[in-house]
Amino acid sequence: MSSFFQKTCKILGVRRVRTSSYHASSNGVVERLHRSLHSGLSHYVNANNKNWDEVVPYFLMSHRATSHTFTGYSPFYLLHGREMVLPKTENLKARLPKDNTDEDQRLENLKLNLRLAYKLAAKANRKSHLNNKRLYDRKAKPREFAVQDLVYLYNPALKPGLIRKFAKPWIGPCQITMKISELNYEIVDEKGRRQVVHINSLKKSFNPELWNPKPRQKPERNAPRRLANPQSANGNPQGDFKIGPYPLVCPQTSEARTEHEPLVDHSPDIPDLTQ
Repeated sequence: MSSFFQKTCKILGVRRVRTSSYHASSNGVVERLHRSLHSGLSHYVNANNKNWDEVVPYFLMSHRATSHTFTGYSPFYLLHGREMVLPKTENLKARLPKDNTDEDQRLENLKLNLRLAYKLAAKANRKSHLNNKRLYDRKAKPREFAVQDLVYLYNPALKPGLIRKFAKPWIGPCQITMKISELNYEIVDEKGRRQVVHINSLKKSFNPELWNPKPRQKPERNAPRRLANPQSANGNPQGDFKIGPYPLVCPQTSEARTEHEPLVDHSPDIPDLTQ
């Protein structure tokens, strides 16, 4: 992450959180939004499924104006302190006289409403998190790996041309090199490639004979090929040739250079018929 982006996050109060690779459940909030997005777009795209980018702004508007299940507030209200004014919404409201409150009082009311909304939303999010954790821990089993343990990595990606029914999702074996946290480990494969994965994507291997790491060789630079003692056609080494202004023209040596003789007329003598 660049220093400019870090300063931007610091000014806006954004806390960057990293998730495990190839483990979508560790980023459940974003994946749940993607599920709602896919479900909403599926009702309005055309038969060719090519106008989905035109429908995205309308879905986002409706999503921001909808109250959340746990917080009870819409994202638009938590950002602006008021509900979104949708088309035809004003026509459904009762005609009430406008309050003649000053601007300072309106700002204070806005601050109080936002503070109360933030407090209730944080409480609802905490309660939702605990509830989700309770449901997840029902089937979760505590596991732990040690450094230098051999494991298999779950890789559901399928190569083109293969059938998923006969595919082998577990690849490896790999070796654990570091324990980053209770849920994330760093592994290395037999070719020396390292990556950080979630513990749910690992399965222990009980056959140490399968571990056969290949020594990594540094790639050698391709040096220009040179002949040991190159010789030209006339016996002179090619290193004596000097590259002139026209390198594609093969220069001639002094021995091969000959002077052009004057042209001689070898035609037979013809008598002059004018005499």
